[in-house]
Amino acid sequence: MSFPAPTFDLVVALSRLRTREPAAHALAQQVAPGLGATALLGVDVGYRPGTDTALFCLRLDARMITAPLLARTEQGARRAGATVLTLAALAVAERQRLVRLMRRQQVAARGLPDLYAAATFLCDQLGIGGQAGTASPPSLEVRFRRGDTWHPGRLWRLGLDGAFIATGAPPRPGDAVEIELCRPGLNTTLRIPGLCIHTVSPEAARTAGAAGFLARFAFASAADHRALAAALAATPQPATLAAPPRRRDIRYPITWPGRLTAPGRRPIRLLDVSLRGAFIATTGGHLGDRVTVAIPGDNSPSLSLPMRVARVISPAIAGARGLHPGLGLELSAGDPASERAYRKFVARVARRSSLHVILCAHPPRLPELVAEFSAIGYATEGLTRIDDVRQRALAGRGNPDLVILDDSVVHRDRRAAHDLLRVLERRAIAVIRSGHEPPRAARRLADAALVS
Repeated sequence: MSFPAPTFDLVVALSRLRTREPAAHALAQQVAPGLGATALLGVDVGYRPGTDTALFCLRLDARMITAPLLARTEQGARRAGATVLTLAALAVAERQRLVRLMRRQQVAARGLPDLYAAATFLCDQLGIGGQAGTASPPSLEVRFRRGDTWHPGRLWRLGLDGAFIATGAPPRPGDAVEIELCRPGLNTTLRIPGLCIHTVSPEAARTAGAAGFLARFAFASAADHRALAAALAATPQPATLAAPPRRRDIRYPITWPGRLTAPGRRPIRLLDVSLRGAFIATTGGHLGDRVTVAIPGDNSPSLSLPMRVARVISPAIAGARGLHPGLGLELSAGDPASERAYRKFVARVARRSSLHVILCAHPPRLPELVAEFSAIGYATEGLTRIDDVRQRALAGRGNPDLVILDDSVVHRDRRAAHDLLRVLERRAIAVIRSGHEPPRAARRLADAALVS
């Protein structure tokens, strides 16, 4: 597991794990609140049955380390009956021995989002109980904007310095994001710019049951800081929010068209996909327990998949919770070839969700390109001026994976376009020229360069 910033590692040793249920969750409850929202980048955890001892390696952002934070961590660990070792304070031989010991643990996971996820992992693996019982559901709803697209999320940690957000489409470290917090039932909404500093790896997301990212706030004004402080005053303290629902698979947001072919025929939109299912937006009455969904291929033939209705979001529930009405579907046993093709489709969506594409075109061409690229999972940013693309490239942080440069802007200023191409080449940013082809053809060119 690699992190975008230097880490300051603390190892917490917790003995007699089986005989002191719920020791692992008690440790999380004692230590996590003192770490705040953005100091903890991840947790490696290991357990050896022979000694009945768990080792938790807390990977802290070295830039956030303070004496009070370390003191709170040690005090919390002692209250839970654990011992804290600071790797940097150990002699070289002792440090190497401890690292080797961590690697030899028989039950292990790396890069988990927090201590609650690590404790849950251990309890699941060892077959012991002791779920934490004091965590509260978030009273603030959250979504975030990456490029031009708003994505739903769920608060995992929240503090005055930043937030950890669970989502199927996390940004990349270094990407600028805008985070929107709102309290249900009240007309209070707060938007805060931020910077993604860490994302949960796909392997850790599968273990924890949720993907997500850590963002550090970059307040535009003191008023925004005061507004967040007021919102936090009525919200559970950082790190005590209930973990997001555990999922077997990561869900990737899209807005891809489809069609229900049984029972009846009606158009639908796929709003997210995962390896074992999908969520579709649809209207109408009860459809039964089984449906057949036809999905146009992105770069492949259309698919027809039998699915089981696992969840129904009615218009009343959707309105109360800010969701889309529709159906949560799970794959049913069907044609193995179609199932393999669907999983390849989801894998391509997953790949696109990690990619940032800048689309530079003149209206009305730009909205058509943005709609095509974002519908199938790309993080998009639409710009109408070549100079804006140049400034983004020269900023040097969160560079795009690809720039689509449309002829509708090139023809207006060929000299600026030539200068931009030279800047992109120096920055090693890929660029594709787009002419008068349909938006889907332009997207397929991007797929060939980035996904296929």
